[in-house]
Amino acid sequence: TWTLQAAVRTRQFWGLFMVYFLTGNGMFSVALQAVTYLVETGIPRIEAAAAWGFVGLLTPLGMNIFGWLDGVIGRRPAVLLSYGLSLAGVVMLWITGRTDGQLFLILFVALFGLSFGARGPLIAAICTRIFAGRRLGIIYGTVTVGGGLGGASGSAMGGLLHDLTGTYDLVFAYSVLALCLGILPFFLVPGLASRRD
Repeated sequence: TWTLQAAVRTRQFWGLFMVYFLTGNGMFSVALQAVTYLVETGIPRIEAAAAWGFVGLLTPLGMNIFGWLDGVIGRRPAVLLSYGLSLAGVVMLWITGRTDGQLFLILFVALFGLSFGARGPLIAAICTRIFAGRRLGIIYGTVTVGGGLGGASGSAMGGLLHDLTGTYDLVFAYSVLALCLGILPFFLVPGLASRRD
């Protein structure tokens, strides 16, 4: 039977923790800057706020879709697709500030919104499979601390990079880097992306 003390001594625990941490950095470095960025690029405030509202509406839909895809196409393809959508969403947001059309804003909302919480169900399923038992709740709860720390540090880093440079370019670059690093545990840690999950 797993205990928290035993779990924290495994690569799988820290792999999942780092997925949450790095993904939180990548998503929240942009999330807290998105509306301000859109407003600063000339989009009316109500439209920018509404766009972010739609991101929130799409998030639970995306969580359900990726939970379903996990069982249909397998864990690793579902993971890669979720990160692909997140990365494309960040790029669409960056391009939105450099164009006059609404297409890239719509693409940002769709891609970023559908993938915003996509890793949650996947990580929960992996954690349940690896650490099943009476202590699963405390183990999974501790894994999710990585997401909280990632969200906090990503938000702070996004603001810091903008304040230091006066531009959002490094914010977007940081987001892309963190998301790319967030994928790595699925390839480097045994058992995180088995097709038999």
